[in-house]
Amino acid sequence: MVGTLLSAPVALAALGSSWRFTVALLVFAVVANVGAGAHHWQGLPTSTFDLLNRAVSLAAMLLVGGLTWRARLASERAVQVETEKRRAAQERNLRTLVEFVSGPYGLEAFVARAAEGLAAFTGAQAVEIGRVDRATLRSPHAIFPLGARHHLNQTLPLDLRVPPAGDGSVWAAAQQSSLLAFLPGRDGDLWSGSTGHR
Repeated sequence: MVGTLLSAPVALAALGSSWRFTVALLVFAVVANVGAGAHHWQGLPTSTFDLLNRAVSLAAMLLVGGLTWRARLASERAVQVETEKRRAAQERNLRTLVEFVSGPYGLEAFVARAAEGLAAFTGAQAVEIGRVDRATLRSPHAIFPLGARHHLNQTLPLDLRVPPAGDGSVWAAAQQSSLLAFLPGRDGDLWSGSTGHR
């Protein structure tokens, strides 16, 4: 009974506690199990069945602790691998973005390449970049993919051109489906909007 009762806290400790605490609890459980057996056998005849039963109880406790700890390590490793895969994908997308915008481009060509690069980097369905002049989107302007809905020569709605207080130059609007940003420039701010992020 002692072995059965102590297997549960050993398993829980292996799932959520440190290795040191888990080992300490496992040692305590083994000592308690052996102590319970010694107390049971004190002054009583000891049979092979009793010894075998106690050995099985100890083995089960050690097995529960060991397998639970290995399952925890495997789970943590899987999370780490997934995190590394996401980081590698993000770094790959960032390199793609840098390649898109690098080179001796004029402002029009830079904006066009930046729109395509941002679409590849963020996974957005559409990206639009343009210069804001008195709340109206002007050239240089680019939309990717071509033919997507755009705001060129239109007055931008208030929620698309005014960042929320304290949120800096990047914010979300239109029911959080659009990611927006301002890039300050000498000839007016560049406005970027992307929708449909993966």
